[in-house]
Amino acid sequence: MSDFKSQGNGRKRLRIVCVDEQPLFADAYGHIFSAAGHTAVSFHDGQAAWDYVASNIAAIDLIVLDQPLSRLDGLSLVALLRLGGFSGQLIVHANELTEEQRGRFQDLSVDFILSKGFQSRDLFQIIELMAHV
Repeated sequence: MSDFKSQGNGRKRLRIVCVDEQPLFADAYGHIFSAAGHTAVSFHDGQAAWDYVASNIAAIDLIVLDQPLSRLDGLSLVALLRLGGFSGQLIVHANELTEEQRGRFQDLSVDFILSKGFQSRDLFQIIELMAHV
């Protein structure tokens, strides 16, 4: 990941990790965030994302993730992130979350929870808010 860079007007270039078991979503988010001026990498598997983040934990600003993931689900990934000292922001975007899962994500201090089917502009507005210092 590149070093922090400001984009002017108080907006910083976020270093974003996108994690979704559907390659189409993970890759699309990564490309869209990169096109918006952020540095983004994407993973289709929770364990691969954790392996990457664990070795770059201080260099990541934001993780956008789904709940169902292969090898390591979203809740387990977020728990590891918090135990590992990740203090960046977290956005969960999931098709369906039970109330128990939603509560567990909230207990782990996730910043936003969006249900899939949300308007893409909602996610991008949240990212833009996070990009302003």
